[in-house]
Parts: sequence; structure tokens; C-alpha cells
Amino acid sequence: MSIGFDLGGFMGGIIGTLGAYWVARYTIKKQREAERPKQRKTVYVCASRVGDALYNFSWEIVLMENTEYGPLFEKMIQFRGKLLEMLPEAIETDDRLVVLIERVRTELFKLGNHYSKIENRNDYGKFLKDVSNILDKEFRVCKSIMTQAKGT
Repeated sequence: MSIGFDLGGFMGGIIGTLGAYWVARYTIKKQREAERPKQRKTVYVCASRVGDALYNFSWEIVLMENTEYGPLFEKMIQFRGKLLEMLPEAIETDDRLVVLIERVRTELFKLGNHYSKIENRNDYGKFLKDVSNILDKEFRVCKSIMTQAKGT
């Protein structure tokens, strides 16, 4: 009794295996494509929240133009805390938002430290301008993240 090699069965097995592999790859690719809009939406929503916080705080700064350092330092501490609350969502969403939040918190902290050490505090207008510049710069970064998430 001789054992023969069935070439047709062998080739059919190879073709079937390759076909199953390519179908699995195609399915995974389609699933990832379907998830992209959801990921972009999540990034957009989180960036929008961070941008709104930056924008609203910049208006609070403008409205505090005639006050003193104390209330403004308090507002800055509250705002840094608000940004810290947004950090977990940003971590789950996009690294760029995490970097943005940390950069704003750090820059406001450094600025507050710098101005709190100045003995002659006649630079309140300059302090407000410096805070506004930080907020405006980071708001533009946030807007660019939103634009990229929108895909336009």
C-alpha cells in the first residue's frame, strides 16, 4: 500500500488558510475605521472643554482688571485645580491635551511665584497681560487640536 500526496487538498488548505487570514485582517481594518470617528469626537469634546475653561478664565482675568493680586492669585489657584480635574479625561483622550494642561498649570504656577516674590507690586497690568498671553497662546493650541480632530 502506497501513501500518495494529495496536491489538490494541500493547495486547497493553503488557499483556505490565506483566505481566512485576509478576511480577518479586513474585518479588523474595518473595525478600526469605524472607531476613528468616535476617537476624534472624544478628542474634540475634551479639547472643547479645556478650550472653554481657558477662554472663560481669560474673561475672568479681564473682569478683574481693577482688583489686587490676592483675588487674582486665588482665581489662578482655583483655575489650576479645575485643570487638574480635567486631567484624567485628557489622559484617556489625547497626549497633546495632557501636555497642554500641564504646560498651562506650570506656567501659571511659575508666573504666580515670580510675581509673589516681587516686593514692589506696581506691575499688576503687566501681570494680567502675562496671564492673558499664556491663556491666549494655549487657547490657540487647543483650537488647533480641535481642528485636527474635526478633520478639516
